Amino acid sequence: MAIAIFVPIRASLAGHGAPHAETPAGPPWPELVEPSATACDAHARLDLVDALASLRSPWAMGVLVRARDQETDPAVAAAIDAAISAVTAPGPADPTPAR
Repeated sequence: MAIAIFVPIRASLAGHGAPHAETPAGPPWPELVEPSATACDAHARLDLVDALASLRSPWAMGVLVRARDQETDPAVAAAIDAAISAVTAPGPADPTPAR
């Protein structure tokens, strides 16, 4: 599952040369997943939010909560809110009868 997280970030940084070359620094939260993701764009951050939400782990939730505090793009912030809500929402009742 780690591949799903790291691939979008590296693809978004490809061709940019140095990590900060001609790209304003974005919010710092992507560095919690990949230290080289110092200036990934909003599209890459949306991909990262989707990947983190699909993990549904305590670590991923911690990253999403921190991302919500640091995110500056309204569309990415909305995606983070939706991901947090989806992960924390109660699921359907387990249809398996208790034994």
